[in-house]
Amino acid sequence: MIANASAPANFSQDEPTKLDSPTYSGQKQMFADLLAASRSVVPGGTVAELRRALENVAAVLATESATLADVVKTTLFLVDMADFADVNAVWIETFGRHRPTRSAVAVAALPLGARVEVEAWAYAPRP
Repeated sequence: MIANASAPANFSQDEPTKLDSPTYSGQKQMFADLLAASRSVVPGGTVAELRRALENVAAVLATESATLADVVKTTLFLVDMADFADVNAVWIETFGRHRPTRSAVAVAALPLGARVEVEAWAYAPRP
């Protein structure tokens, strides 16, 4: 398990993990759209939740001396695909020219009424 005080406590059964290989780090983000202190969904809807989720992904990756530039694959779980254009704008703003492979999946619901969830995998070679 990867732990980071900057990221919120885990609210699901999934934990960020590092694979056994010394050169490949896989990180499955927990429900990163939650505020750690209040255990409630970040106010402001899908865009605010996504921003927080990506901040939390970055915080967890920093524990392994990795950054968002090391992310190679992501999966977005969206309650409403009508939010995709707004999500894409935040994605471009956050990742810039680095564009990890991304899947977007429409879901009927997410825990605690969240609108978005992010799963991210990063490749961070070690010297």
